[in-house]
Amino acid sequence: MTSTADLRAQKVWLWEGDPLAEAFLKAAGVSAISLSITDVLTSLQTGLISTVYITPLACIAMQWFTRVST
Repeated sequence: MTSTADLRAQKVWLWEGDPLAEAFLKAAGVSAISLSITDVLTSLQTGLISTVYITPLACIAMQWFTRVST
């Protein structure tokens, strides 16, 4: 993604209970889907969300990289 418009076009995961990320996404005009971390992989698999914010190492460790595109 190269712009906020690209981000707005996605179904963005919001870590449940993360006020900083919630404020950031709201300020950017991005509507996000609040989920616990344990629901992210299933939500990626079903299409409920399409993008996540996380470190590359964590994305690999939790196998989320199998469901997101670069």
